[in-house]
Amino acid sequence: MDADDLARFGEATRAADERRALEMAELYEAAGLLAEVTRAVATLANHLQAEAAALPGRYILRDDTGDDPGARLAEIRRRMEQMVELLQKAELHARRSHAAIGHLGVEIDPAAES
Repeated sequence: MDADDLARFGEATRAADERRALEMAELYEAAGLLAEVTRAVATLANHLQAEAAALPGRYILRDDTGDDPGARLAEIRRRMEQMVELLQKAELHARRSHAAIGHLGVEIDPAAES
């Protein structure tokens, strides 16, 4: 993902916030961006999981509640692992939705309200 993709994703989320009707090309692009962003977030979650696992080798850790820092790290790793799994499933559905939208042909309905 690059800055242009992020800008287009921001535009798509603004359109969603405004409940603005999308043209077919915008719908197709937004679905593709959703798949890309979901893939990128899964990659980030996977990296955070690895970074959390590496923390004890770089820092002396303490838990501000007095609990075991190792238990906190294990929780982080479990949660990130679950996030990665869920995000990968979401990305698959986003890609398949993007592909399905791409197979739709459209015509302008003259009777439809604009």
